[in-house]
Amino acid sequence: MDERLLLSADEVEDITGYQKPKRQLRALAQMGIRAKQNARGRVVVSRQHAERVLAGTDRQSPESAMPDFGWMDD
Repeated sequence: MDERLLLSADEVEDITGYQKPKRQLRALAQMGIRAKQNARGRVVVSRQHAERVLAGTDRQSPESAMPDFGWMDD
């Protein structure tokens, strides 16, 4: 198991199939992988989170999985 905290730029490119950060962020979001863009423009992804999502073991909490019907109260 890799002990680095973040995925490398090559790993992000391998997962998404894209080189451009904007496209990488979009592809990761569609996969359910949370990512950020750092000050240098590099896409930053937690290795642990990505591994869990790709393995299908990352579960949402029951509260965040429920739809928000708050808009109906207006």
